[in-house]
Amino acid sequence: MENPTILRPLGVPLGEFVVEISKDIISDVFQIYDESQTKSVNLNSITNIMKELGADFYEDEILQAFEAMDPNNEGKVRFDVFYIWWVS
Repeated sequence: MENPTILRPLGVPLGEFVVEISKDIISDVFQIYDESQTKSVNLNSITNIMKELGADFYEDEILQAFEAMDPNNEGKVRFDVFYIWWVS
């Protein structure tokens, strides 16, 4: 091992990460954070969902993504919108 202090999946360049793309798994994780069962979640939940699915974004990147998924400033993002954004 070249540097044992840096662990990453084989084939994944340093600074990148592997994320989940299975719609069923993404939906399951989304539902965990959709406590009100409205098929929409707030910024805090989106942050947790992204981490759960394997993303490693900075706070400002998450905020930019949330704003892109919530263009009407409703303070929530629906699953269908999140899924399209996530796999794009």
